[in-house]
Amino acid sequence: MFDIGLLGAMINLNPESILCYDYGSYKGYFAENFVLQELRTYGFNKIVTWSGRSSEVEFVLEVNGSIIPCNLIRKRSQGTTSALLSGT
Repeated sequence: MFDIGLLGAMINLNPESILCYDYGSYKGYFAENFVLQELRTYGFNKIVTWSGRSSEVEFVLEVNGSIIPCNLIRKRSQGTTSALLSGT
């Protein structure tokens, strides 16, 4: 887990790019780090990730004894882009 500001500094991201939401190929890293920080804020301290040969699950959470796999999904709708955390 990285601080979002430090992550931007590590890749020499221009601050103007942040204001324009132009993170290039790093959008996923920024989104995943942001969600991970939010999950930690809400008390999820045991967070793992899983990857197989052709798939991955960004976050695997335990809630009340149940295992919940969660993926971060980028969604475009009416010219805007948003991110959803989907638990299946």
